[in-house]
Amino acid sequence: MVSKQSTNTSSKERGFQSSVQVHEELVQSEKDIQKIADHLKTQSIIAFDTEFIRETTFYPKLEIIQVASASEAWLIDAQIAQEDPERKAFLDPILEVFQDPKIIKLVHAGLGDQECLYTSFGVLARNVFDTAIGASLCGLGDGIGLANLLKTLLGVRIKKGHARTHWSQRPLPRQLAKYALADVEYLVALGQELIEKLKSLHRFEWTQELCSQLEDQSLFEQSPNQIAERLYKSGKITPNDYGVLLHLVQWREKRVRQLNIPKKWLASDSVILDIARVQPKNEKELHHFRGLNRGELKKNSAIILEQIERGKKSSLSPPKRTKNPPPSVSETRVVDLLKCYLGILSDEHQIAPRHLVSTDHLLPLVRSQASSSQAWVDRGWLSQGAATLVGETLWKFLNGKIQLAVDQRQVKLIDA
Repeated sequence: MVSKQSTNTSSKERGFQSSVQVHEELVQSEKDIQKIADHLKTQSIIAFDTEFIRETTFYPKLEIIQVASASEAWLIDAQIAQEDPERKAFLDPILEVFQDPKIIKLVHAGLGDQECLYTSFGVLARNVFDTAIGASLCGLGDGIGLANLLKTLLGVRIKKGHARTHWSQRPLPRQLAKYALADVEYLVALGQELIEKLKSLHRFEWTQELCSQLEDQSLFEQSPNQIAERLYKSGKITPNDYGVLLHLVQWREKRVRQLNIPKKWLASDSVILDIARVQPKNEKELHHFRGLNRGELKKNSAIILEQIERGKKSSLSPPKRTKNPPPSVSETRVVDLLKCYLGILSDEHQIAPRHLVSTDHLLPLVRSQASSSQAWVDRGWLSQGAATLVGETLWKFLNGKIQLAVDQRQVKLIDA
């Protein structure tokens, strides 16, 4: 393995200088994989990232896995384990490390990375710490990119701009190798900085709770029933159309997996809804729908029409739609005030507003007659972490115990 010592002069102003040994050559041998895994097993915290392609496929095609400890970083050729049947177990030692719950796995915006592991190998990394989530709980921005986060916390500047690179190239150009390694080279140092900051704010456990959601495999294997239920709740079709919708969704989900193509290449959600609502009776009517794959129409129009007929004859009961009345004028004004107050709390506590109250729960909070903020937690409107941090003051605000005022062109709080 070819390696070099990394230095970063731009980070010296902040007192941080990387001493990570980076290996720019793709790891392609079982011997090297085992050696890396043996090293990673001795660590309490590691980092990983993935490079994949999915513009033309339903499943992401994993090409490279970047992995790092506090002292070394590697690029692993994941393409081998998927394209060579005789080397299917090539990555097993690394995947075992990823599943070890005793080791913290640092990622940044790691949903896609977890999806790659799950769809490619049927595993999920355990004890994941997402630095994007951690940053949002520290008031460093909601959805902040890795480059900006590294610059803010460590003074490190990394080059971006290869997001749509064709990572299947072999040999991998040196420029791309350096770009890929930058995503993990500083990630351990970044994670340690964030964890220390979160612990000082007493929000590390809260972050762990949110990050654990990335380990839920249902995120990556949504059933046709769940998809149909979500589309039905949009209110764009009647209860009588639900059976047709479900059968069409079942057909599409099975077909895109067979063909391994993006859903929109076959039929988008909006097209599926339109067909379920209109319910064409023959091929001529079916061909009028724009957005339905022409090749599929030519080959399988009869199958699509059969799904429509089966759906019409089914006796499936649609899921219940919970429709709350729209807010009144006065409620809208209170919601606006609540948003303003949440912005003040967000700044005061250095946290992204969505971690306090989601937009969907603003109106329920305004309408609530709860006697305490714990009732909001019980109803799922507030997380326990948010309730501990701002629950009481939010309850006081909505019950007239705290008021907003303007003093010298600044909003401030006063007791009622």
